[in-house]
Amino acid sequence: MEKIIKITRQEAVVVVLEKPSRRELKELSDIDDQQGLRVRPQVTMAFKANRSKVGKDPAKVIKEALAKALMYYYPFAGRLREGPNRKLMVDCNDEGVLFIEADANVGLEEIRTRILPPCPLLEDFLYDIPGSKGIIGLPLLLFQVTRLICGGFILGVRFNHTVCDTPGFAQLLQAMAELSRGEINHEHQFKDGGNMVRGCFHFGPKQIRAIRNLFPPNVQHSSSTFELLCAFMWRCRTIALQPEPDEIVKFSMYISIRGKQFTPIPTGYYGNAVVCPAVATKAKDLLRENSWTYALQLVKESKEKANEEYVRSMLDYTVSNGRPDYTEYLHWMTTNHVYVGLEKVDFGWGTPLYAGVPRPHFVQSMFTRFENDRGEMVRAVLMLLPLQAMSRLKEELRKIVDDQRENSRIIQASYEIARL
Repeated sequence: MEKIIKITRQEAVVVVLEKPSRRELKELSDIDDQQGLRVRPQVTMAFKANRSKVGKDPAKVIKEALAKALMYYYPFAGRLREGPNRKLMVDCNDEGVLFIEADANVGLEEIRTRILPPCPLLEDFLYDIPGSKGIIGLPLLLFQVTRLICGGFILGVRFNHTVCDTPGFAQLLQAMAELSRGEINHEHQFKDGGNMVRGCFHFGPKQIRAIRNLFPPNVQHSSSTFELLCAFMWRCRTIALQPEPDEIVKFSMYISIRGKQFTPIPTGYYGNAVVCPAVATKAKDLLRENSWTYALQLVKESKEKANEEYVRSMLDYTVSNGRPDYTEYLHWMTTNHVYVGLEKVDFGWGTPLYAGVPRPHFVQSMFTRFENDRGEMVRAVLMLLPLQAMSRLKEELRKIVDDQRENSRIIQASYEIARL
């Protein structure tokens, strides 16, 4: 029987910069200012106890590091404003970010499996402060540090996606971690349906091999695990949604343009530097028998479209069309959070046992990685679907496993009803 968790929270406080910054209004770039980025992603990180840190309070350490880091990343302490044509800008007014200290009556090992996606304990470790849900005129960051009885702690954070992408956010956390350890080495740039169910599907080494075997040998070895999983899950998700044969289904992945020759992004830039090229096909073509290679071909095509011409065209279209939202349920968007830098954050307690997004969005799925309770490194795909579609997806995955004659379960899935 699982232990009942009791969380004792202190009242939220506002953390401000150690010293005032210059007051200014910074207009967001057109990449930042996409309608689909007007969301507030969440990140959870679990840290084990560290003998060298006995007597140290992680909440105090992180809170002090945050105040110092905001000196370098002062726009995070500001508020978003909306100008003509819904153009977003950051009012750098030093109003600060929200911070909560809390204590839990459990140790990390007692809740280890319940802090992994889809994280049924998210509300315990990242409290949604009433009145803080919007995008405009509200704090851009919310932190909660929850101390555990074992000496470890959980860090939950919510950030405003228009101000940074996940690698940029990881850069802020890394700066905080370095400052908490007495290191200062930062450069930064701020450039202008019905019941829904959350699911998390786990793919261990055996399962990845089984999926690779769906593809011809020459394709297997020229494709990344992420590409193969995208093709596999896109096709399975489409089957579960049961579109009409001639309906158009779409796929896209968030692709970083950091390091691209045509985008000389300065060192330390932490704003959004991602694009999401889409590919489209008729459902009947994606779902025809043995069409795994076709799905993979489209996935790679999406990735290859992220060139200079596409970036410029996308920005022009976004601005001239009023920043359209991503709302089509037959358009599946993916983002790879396996190596974005969160896994390297160390406040002195060591790197986190798990660091990543706790829950998915409807049209967007996150790919992450962690160690399961058997000590295996698994890839995890987070999904949000209508209840019946999720059940069909689960059965489709099981059917494929039986066809592959795998002795072990290809998928371990955990679900919970989504409170939207």
